[in-house]
Amino acid sequence: MTSTGGRAVRLEDRYQLVDGAVLLSGLQALVRIPMEQCRLDRRNGPNTATFISGCEGSPLAGYDRELTRQRKLLDEHNIVFKPSVNEELGATAV
Repeated sequence: MTSTGGRAVRLEDRYQLVDGAVLLSGLQALVRIPMEQCRLDRRNGPNTATFISGCEGSPLAGYDRELTRQRKLLDEHNIVFKPSVNEELGATAV
């Protein structure tokens, strides 16, 4: 574990830290974006939710797995992830 400005860096920071810099992969940034949008909306008043769907095994490898791993955080941020069997069903779900 390293330290940044006197604060210990944790793996959870990539999705939970609200102030300061975080280090993310591109995939982690895509998972974090809807959470950030929820935080902004809550701060500014709108009560919003996000729906994410797509085909498992899409060219964006691992996105669906990381969303599934972060289920608890998704729930806390009104984000619903429903994987689909193929692109057509994913589009229909939306």
